[in-house]
Amino acid sequence: MGVYLNGTLETKYADFMLSYFQGRNFISPLGGDLYQGISRTVSDPTYSEANRQLLLLRLMRDFRIDDSAALTVRVEPVYDLNARLLDFSFGVYLNFRQEWLLGNVGKRVRVGR
Repeated sequence: MGVYLNGTLETKYADFMLSYFQGRNFISPLGGDLYQGISRTVSDPTYSEANRQLLLLRLMRDFRIDDSAALTVRVEPVYDLNARLLDFSFGVYLNFRQEWLLGNVGKRVRVGR
């Protein structure tokens, strides 16, 4: 079982998202290892964390390439409330609107006359 709460503040310079996660014996077959109550990397295969609490701050900024695409840069400090440890991740994502790309393909290819 897990609870995941988000609050977002969007500004013209960047977006800020504050998230809280609490999981009790939380095991998910899909997704990242961050929220898991068990570890796949610890040498003890019986290691588990019955109550996992995380506080995340995501700083996100989109850099427009054109109307259909953008690069999103994310910096995500994560604080583990139980272990009292601070960690972070950094990511760059390419986002595009598939409908726009498919729409332009149809306009570029002339059918008929």
